[in-house]
Amino acid sequence: MKLRFFAAFMLMGMCAMAEDVKNDWQLTMTYEGGYSPVKEVQIQIFEQRDGVHYSKHLEYYDETEGPVHREGTVSEEDFSNLMGLLEKNEIWTLKDLKDRVATDGFTYVIEIKTREKSNRFEVYFPELQPDRRYKNIVKAVKSAMGES
Repeated sequence: MKLRFFAAFMLMGMCAMAEDVKNDWQLTMTYEGGYSPVKEVQIQIFEQRDGVHYSKHLEYYDETEGPVHREGTVSEEDFSNLMGLLEKNEIWTLKDLKDRVATDGFTYVIEIKTREKSNRFEVYFPELQPDRRYKNIVKAVKSAMGES
């Protein structure tokens, strides 16, 4: 677990110099599992002095493909929409939901932080969980990066 958090901070460092990071808001979503060639995906959305940015890092089981890293910015409108969806789905109060509803889903670890508050939870296969808030949050984070 410590290695994941270390990797998250290393990725953040790759995106910007330390003095550019506001540290006012950060979301990290890591997922792994399923029947997929992807070993682990880590997404970060964070504030910097010049706006909101994201980074996405994929690692594959097949080492010949190598890791894939992508960075970009999130528009003010998309960030506002993301925050609205996260708050509407109660991201600050959700707890772990690891009920095994199938055998081939991803396990997501979602952590959100501001200077005032934070929350961290895990959810297995959010698309099939009866509590739709988990699915909505995962979809909103991916959508903010231009993915479906």
